[in-house]
Amino acid sequence: MCVTFRVPHTKVERGNAMQGFPKLNPDDYKPLYAQLSDALTLYIRTEGLKPGDPIPSEAELIRYYGTSRMTVRLAMQRLATEGLIKKVQGKGTFVAEQKIHGVIHGVRSLEDSFVEQGLTVTNHFLEASVEFPTQLYLDELNLPPGSRAYKIRRLKTIGVKPICIELRNIPLDIAEKFSEEQIKTMPMIELMNSRPDTEIHHVNYRIVSSVLLEREAEILQVPEDSPALVQFMTHYNRQKNPIMSGRMTFLAERVEIRFEFHKNGENIKTINLMSEKIDYTKGEK
Repeated sequence: MCVTFRVPHTKVERGNAMQGFPKLNPDDYKPLYAQLSDALTLYIRTEGLKPGDPIPSEAELIRYYGTSRMTVRLAMQRLATEGLIKKVQGKGTFVAEQKIHGVIHGVRSLEDSFVEQGLTVTNHFLEASVEFPTQLYLDELNLPPGSRAYKIRRLKTIGVKPICIELRNIPLDIAEKFSEEQIKTMPMIELMNSRPDTEIHHVNYRIVSSVLLEREAEILQVPEDSPALVQFMTHYNRQKNPIMSGRMTFLAERVEIRFEFHKNGENIKTINLMSEKIDYTKGEK
């Protein structure tokens, strides 16, 4: 039996590879940290890095680009939130393991899932604007570089308890089909299903573990770096065109996410409110 070990890049090798990194343009419509996160994504793809391989450190990136530590940290935080990299205390930053992927048919909204448990979800509008999406959402929505999208952020609560932060990116030609009030207040699944041309046929999703950033922690009223479950979702209509992409950031200790898969295609997603942390050792001997 022949076993081949893949040797990760050394700092010298990474330094040579970084010579091909795209330059940052302060006059570009994207902020520097967004340009840097896109550059790191390109580096991981073109270098063929695998889960567990190291990526350039903050110090290496600061030295190469001559940018601020805050710019580098924001870029790293974005990639960590998107599940592409993982920072290990005292060891460095590495390409993250692949997380859960799948397709759900028979889509149900978060609000509907909680109603079945006798709970009512309230949406609290936080902000909305027309912005340039990150490369992740440009790819998910099949939008060309430089495109803009309608971005909305809302807080979902049950009673007075914050449950999750909802972020949606909607192509402008889709957003203009609805009133601003509808987008701000209606459950997004219900809104999209209210029209035949935007009715949701299927969803691509992935779930990553993360920690809350400062702003997210403030909104959810918990300490910064609290554990979170981030569910990325892209919704498609019957013509298989993406109509909405975004993420739901849940407090990990407050919810568990369950998926039921059936052979007839009527798959169900259920998000259960947890009153206490899950005991993962229950039933073990």
